[in-house]
Amino acid sequence: LPLSLEDKVVWIHADMSAKFVAGALDDLRTGEIWGAACTDTAGMGIDNPDIGLVIQYQTPKSQCVLMQRFGRGTRNPSLTARAVLFIEPKYLSEVREERKWKAEAQALREMKAKDK
Repeated sequence: LPLSLEDKVVWIHADMSAKFVAGALDDLRTGEIWGAACTDTAGMGIDNPDIGLVIQYQTPKSQCVLMQRFGRGTRNPSLTARAVLFIEPKYLSEVREERKWKAEAQALREMKAKDK
């Protein structure tokens, strides 16, 4: 975000005071801030029926946890929520397989070069 908008998104985690978290969640409900980056512990306390966008960075340990997090999106039937999952390519099985294949091919080439 540009510096002029930095105060529109807050960071919330379990070590923050209850007063700060309550104030931040209130600011989120009223539109004073646009978003909250939360750890799982802090995210459990968010009860806002009008959240329009949920962003998850990296896959959690289970699909159930992912659906729970995505489920924090709107519960207002007249609104539509969106959920976005960001995953680094190195965590995708296709990418891991390709890297493994390339490493094996490289090791084979190096072995052949040593034999010459």
